Amino acid sequence: MMILFVIRFFDVLLSGVLSGMMIIIWIGSYRQNPSYDIYLETHQVFIKTYQKRLPFLGVATILMTLGSALLQSNIVSIYLIISAILLFGAEIITRKGMQALNKQIMRWSKERMPNKWEYVMDKWRHFHIARTVLTLLGFILIILSSL
Repeated sequence: MMILFVIRFFDVLLSGVLSGMMIIIWIGSYRQNPSYDIYLETHQVFIKTYQKRLPFLGVATILMTLGSALLQSNIVSIYLIISAILLFGAEIITRKGMQALNKQIMRWSKERMPNKWEYVMDKWRHFHIARTVLTLLGFILIILSSL
C-alpha cells in the first residue's frame, strides 16, 4: 500500500523534526545561571521563531500518527496510539503551560527586570523538559513501529 508508506514516511519525518526542534530549544535555553539580559534576549528569539511552528507541527504529527495507526496491524497500531497520546500530552503542556509563560516573557523588557524572573524561567524549563521527554518517547515509538 503506497498510501501507508507515504503516511509512515511523513510520520517519521515530522516527529523527527519536532523532536529535533525540542532538543535545539533545550540546548539553546539551558545556560547555567544566565543573566536576565541574556535569558531575555535568547528566549524572546526562541518564542518568536517557534511559537507558531511547534503547535502546528505537533498537531500535524499527531494526525499523521493516528492516520498511520488506523492503517496498521494490532501491535503496531498500539505503539502508534500510545505515541499519539504522548504527543498529545506534549501539545497540552505547550498550550496550557508554556504559551501563558511565553506571553508573559514577551512583555518583559531589558529596562525593567520583573520580580521572580528566575521562578518563571525555572517553571518554563520544567514544562519544556516534560514536553521534550514526551515528544522523544513518542518519536521512539514511531520509529519502533516502522522497523
